[in-house]
Amino acid sequence: MNKHIWLLVAGAVCSPVLLTAQRPPARPAARSATVAASAVKNEFGVDLGLAYVTPDGGDGRLRIGTPLDLRIGFVSRGRLMWEGRLGLAFDSEGLGDAAYAFTPQVMGLYSMTPNRHRAGLYLFGGAGLNFVSIGSPLADAGTTFSLGGGVGTRKRLGNAALRLEGGLRYDTEDAGAGMPSQFAIGARAGLSFWH
Repeated sequence: MNKHIWLLVAGAVCSPVLLTAQRPPARPAARSATVAASAVKNEFGVDLGLAYVTPDGGDGRLRIGTPLDLRIGFVSRGRLMWEGRLGLAFDSEGLGDAAYAFTPQVMGLYSMTPNRHRAGLYLFGGAGLNFVSIGSPLADAGTTFSLGGGVGTRKRLGNAALRLEGGLRYDTEDAGAGMPSQFAIGARAGLSFWH
């Protein structure tokens, strides 16, 4: 009886090795397509954003992100890639006067499709800083911290892609500069290019 059990165990251990050895080799065309896809290292983009902002203890208002909203993504072979963003926003009614905000951010993008980072649905989330000047771009500024996330999609347009995002963001307060914490819900639309 022990002899039969040992034969079954040996067969169970060796069968994956034998099955793997029976697989046909990968076709050269499939390998060259994989090499071409992995040669892409960066995604560059420019966006226009629009958000509805509700500060703590204040009235909600609309904030427009200018076309100077730039991003660079570091494409990976896995589902997660990292992206740096630089934004410039103008708020016509911010804190009783016009406000300008410069917002560097770091985002993680998690692909939900087999196309990974070239097309399809993805989730994003990250953090950043907000450098805000009230009254004029060179006025005294306050600084807040932000956390945000949402969902986006890419739609291929030849060698580029249309990219759409919707999400939420929370900004902390800067009491010294008179800036309350605030929530924002918004959308971004832009173009992506790969290199």
